[in-house]
Amino acid sequence: MWIKKLLLILCLCSVCQAAQIIRYVDPDVVAGDSSGDSWTNAYASLSAWEAAEQTNLDAANNYMTVYCRSSAGTHDDTLCAINGWTTSATDYIEIIGTDFPADGIFDDTKYIKHENNIGYGIYITEDYVRISNLQFLVTAIDVDVDKAKGIYIASVGTTDIRIDSCIIKGVCSGTEGAYGIYIYDATATVKISNTLVYGFRSTDFPADSSFWAISMSGTTQLYNCTTYNNFWGYYGAATITNCIVGGSAASVFDFTGAQTIVNCCSDEGLGSNPQAPAGGAWANEFNSIAGEDFSLKAGSNCIGTGVDDPGSGLYSDDLIGTARSTTWDMGAFEYSAGAPPAAGGQLIMIQEF
Repeated sequence: MWIKKLLLILCLCSVCQAAQIIRYVDPDVVAGDSSGDSWTNAYASLSAWEAAEQTNLDAANNYMTVYCRSSAGTHDDTLCAINGWTTSATDYIEIIGTDFPADGIFDDTKYIKHENNIGYGIYITEDYVRISNLQFLVTAIDVDVDKAKGIYIASVGTTDIRIDSCIIKGVCSGTEGAYGIYIYDATATVKISNTLVYGFRSTDFPADSSFWAISMSGTTQLYNCTTYNNFWGYYGAATITNCIVGGSAASVFDFTGAQTIVNCCSDEGLGSNPQAPAGGAWANEFNSIAGEDFSLKAGSNCIGTGVDDPGSGLYSDDLIGTARSTTWDMGAFEYSAGAPPAAGGQLIMIQEF
């Protein structure tokens, strides 16, 4: 009898385990059948994948993994709205870049989800969506009446959206405004980690307040993020831990809203156990601001001044795959003296089919 019961349990477990569906996106694929089932047949855009694959993952007991690359450096310029799906905690959507820059410096030759003054790069209206190892470029000029957004989250349910290890760069002019990440949903639960957001400030009107690095609502938790040279840094209600914010229009714009701030580095010096840039200069914190290299340099006040594992197992490495070690550093990069970039850290090896 116990053998029958064991077999029944094993059968039930195999039925309950979600199956993975894998799809591929490459804007540089010109051949193939565009079915998305291999790199050869990759979708030409994330939007094309979403339109073709939209389904009830929960009913099918599947989760969807989408791998993105640009084999010849072409941007993915098409708006992508993720809506009309049914997901769950085990039947989720994950979108992963496979050619993410190993040094964590924005690279125009890799896959880039480009918001070219037309609204947003990715618009999420579903629960249980995860984005990692993607580069976003937000080009905002004084044309579109709707502010440009890299990642836009609105009209979701209540649960579990994750953004990890992404670079979001703004190239902004005019007075229309732009957001790196915009969360406009009082019920959303969003966790953002190891993410770099910079450049959301108008080159024409640097005092224009219409530009935000990350604007938040709902239950938002930020861990080990770095923002620099934005008009507003972290705007809105959130818990913010191990983060760096600098180069804002004024120090009082580093943190704005009902926020719990723990072990962060800023000009404003808010929260528990705050740090300021070494010698009062951000050039002493980052390896090359001009070169868009926001990794920590020797002598940084952000080294060893964070909190270990603030996300309770959500992540254990940094933007480029370097393992975090006691005591964790602040910001998207973990300092590693004399070590080359973690070339294998966040590189996702995908078999060619």
